[in-house]
Amino acid sequence: MNDTEWAARLEALAGSEDATTFDVRDDLARGRARLLRNRVGAAGAAVLVAAVVLGAGLALGTGGSGRAAPAPGPADGDPTTTATFHEPQITLSPSARAAPTSTPRTPDAQDAWLRKELDRTWNGPQDIPFREWRNGLFHTARSVLDPSGTHLSYTSAGLSSGSDRHGVGLGIKLGWQEPGAAGQGMVQVEVTSEGGSDQERCLLTGGFGCSRTAHARGTTFKVGDGERGAFIVLYRQPDGERTVVLVDPLFGNNSRTPVRAGFVTRQDVYRLAQDDRLDLPQPPSS
Repeated sequence: MNDTEWAARLEALAGSEDATTFDVRDDLARGRARLLRNRVGAAGAAVLVAAVVLGAGLALGTGGSGRAAPAPGPADGDPTTTATFHEPQITLSPSARAAPTSTPRTPDAQDAWLRKELDRTWNGPQDIPFREWRNGLFHTARSVLDPSGTHLSYTSAGLSSGSDRHGVGLGIKLGWQEPGAAGQGMVQVEVTSEGGSDQERCLLTGGFGCSRTAHARGTTFKVGDGERGAFIVLYRQPDGERTVVLVDPLFGNNSRTPVRAGFVTRQDVYRLAQDDRLDLPQPPSS
C-alpha cells in the first residue's frame, strides 16, 4: 500500500462513527492528575510510618514526657570480660519498676566497734579478736560442707580482715584433707560490708574475678574459676553485706600437694554462701 492509499484509508476511518476522538491536551492532563495522586499516596504512607515509629517511642518512654526512654547504660558493678554473658535489657516505665529489695547499708556503731577491735595490738594468736565468731563460722562451714567432720579443720585459728570507708570484712581459712592421703585443700569464708564491685571483691579474695552469674534454687550468685579447679562464689545478702567463699584444691600456706578438684560441690558452696548464720560479729550489748 502506497502513501496515497494510506492517507485515503485514514481519512475514511476518521470520518466513521466508531472512531475514538481524543485531544493530546486531554491526555496530558490525565497524566498529570495520575502523577499527583501517586505523590499524595506516597506522602500519606510516609506520614503513617512516622506515626508508627513515634508511637513505639511513646510506648517505651517515661510516661507523660512523650520522649523515648534512653537506652540502658552499663550497670554499676562488675567489669565485664569476653566470657561475660549479658541478659537482654528491658526498659520499663517508672510504674513498672520494682522497688529496691533492701536499703543500702550505711556505716554504723557496728562498724565502729569492728574497726576498734581490729586496731588493737596483736602479740600472738591469743590476741586475735572475734574468737567466738570465728569458731562459729568454722562450725557453720563444717555443718554444710563436711557434716561427718572428717575433712575440714581450723587448726590455724587465724583471721583475715580488711576495711574501707564503706565497711569491714572478716574471714577465716579452713584446711581440707582426705583421710590417708597427702595434700591439703583450702576453703576460705568471709563476710564483708566493704564497698567496691563484686568483681573487685572476688579479685581481692581469690586473685581471680567472678564475672559469671549462676542461679540456684531461685537465688543469684556471682561465680568465677581459677587454676587447678579453684572457684569462688559471691552472694549478696538482703541487708547489703556479701558472703564470699573461695575453694582451692591447694592450701598454699600449708602444703605443696593439692587434693582432688571438686572436693566440695558447687551446690554445697551455694548453700553455705547464703546460710543465714553468716553475718559480721555484733558488738556486745551494753
